[in-house]
Amino acid sequence: MAAKVRDARVLSGIPGKLVPDTGSDVESPTYTLVCQGESEEGARCAAVSVEFNDLDAVHGWACVHMMRHPDPRSYPVIADVPMVLVPEVGPK
Repeated sequence: MAAKVRDARVLSGIPGKLVPDTGSDVESPTYTLVCQGESEEGARCAAVSVEFNDLDAVHGWACVHMMRHPDPRSYPVIADVPMVLVPEVGPK
């Protein structure tokens, strides 16, 4: 079970929004899939994709993996996405 995360704005007292960093000097996001499926015999697959820079390639890996191994179909995504906190400007 995932830990419950509190809103950073409540914790810091500074209103802002966390958004993907799209600056030109920032590395592209990367995505990796980890197969969590099990075979009919109960063996966990645990296959891991390479890092991809686009979600279409991630989808393609999952489709090819499913064709080769039809039982496993659960794929958590490990995403490395540069983020930046943008302060909210309130009315004055």
